[in-house]
Amino acid sequence: MLENIAIVLATFMIPTAPLDTISFNNYSVYAEPAVVVQPGGNRPGVYTPNGTKVNAYFQEEADSDELNYLYTVDGNLCDYFYDADNTGIVSLKIRASKTYNGFAYAFHMNNGGNACLFWDIDDYINDKSFVEVSEPQEGDIVCYYAGDQEINAGIIKCVYDQPDNDDLGSNLLVESKWYPNGVYEHRGDLCPYMPKHNMTSSGPADRLVYYRRHKTHNFVAVKGSENGSEHTGKCDGCGYEKPVEHNYTYTDKTSTHHTANCDCGIKRTEEHTWTPVSNIGATRPGMVVRCISCSFSKRLNPDEFVPVIRPLKMPFDIKSLIK
Repeated sequence: MLENIAIVLATFMIPTAPLDTISFNNYSVYAEPAVVVQPGGNRPGVYTPNGTKVNAYFQEEADSDELNYLYTVDGNLCDYFYDADNTGIVSLKIRASKTYNGFAYAFHMNNGGNACLFWDIDDYINDKSFVEVSEPQEGDIVCYYAGDQEINAGIIKCVYDQPDNDDLGSNLLVESKWYPNGVYEHRGDLCPYMPKHNMTSSGPADRLVYYRRHKTHNFVAVKGSENGSEHTGKCDGCGYEKPVEHNYTYTDKTSTHHTANCDCGIKRTEEHTWTPVSNIGATRPGMVVRCISCSFSKRLNPDEFVPVIRPLKMPFDIKSLIK
C-alpha cells in the first residue's frame, strides 16, 4: 500500500522566516517517518480488538528543536483554517507528536492502545473489529479516501442536523491527528485532507467512509452447514462466520423421545435424558423425572425404571457419594 503513496519524509528544518509567516506551500501533514523502529523490547505488539496483529511501527519522538517548530505550525494551522472559513471550527486538542498518526489515534489509541503508526486499516475491517455503516453517529470513525486509498481517519464527536454548507464532511465534528502535527477538533471539511485545503501528497479526499466498532456478534445459523455438534454461524450485523454449537428447540415430545430442531436445518429424534425432579435417591415407582433437554416430565409407573442423571448438591460430602 505504501508503495502506491507519494510519501514526503517528515524531515523539518527550522525556518528562517518569522514563525508567524510560515508558508504551507511545501508543507505536508501526511508523512512517513524517516526512522521507524519495529515492535520489540518492552513495546507491546499492536492488535485489533478481535486479535489480528497489525503491521504497526514505533517512531521515536522528535528532538526539542523540531518539536518547537511543530508546535508553532500547530498554532498556524488553526489560524490558517480560521482565516479560510471564519464560520468553521478548528481547535488544537493535543500538541504535535511524531510517535503516532491519525489511523493509530482513531482505530487503536481510541480503544486504549499505545502510541504507534500504521497506514493500512484492512486488518481492522477484515476481521470485523469495525464495520462500515451508511449513517454516521457520535463515536464512529470517519475515514478520508482519495480513490481507494485511505489518507486519514478521525473520531466523530457530533453529527450536525443542519450543516453550514454542502461540502463533503461539513455535517461532522471530528477529532483527528494531523501527522506529524497535533490532534485537532474540526469540522469534517476543514482539514488538510479535503479539496479546498489539501496539504497532503496523496489527497485530496473525494469520499468519506464511516466505521463503527462491532462489539457483539449475533450469530444466525447458515442453512445446510451442520457438521456434527456444530454448524456455521454468521453474524447478522457484520457477516463474520465461525463454527458454533447447535441451538435446539424441541417438538414432538412423547414419553420416551423428542425431536431436536436447529435453525441450520438439522432435525433429529432423540431419547429423553432424565433427571429426578427431587433428589430422593434411586428411581422408584411414582417418582417424577424430567428430560434435561426438552423439560418433558412424567411420573414413573409401578413397573418402570429409567436411568437418570442426578444433580449433585454443592458443596457435598464425598462420603455421601459412596453410600
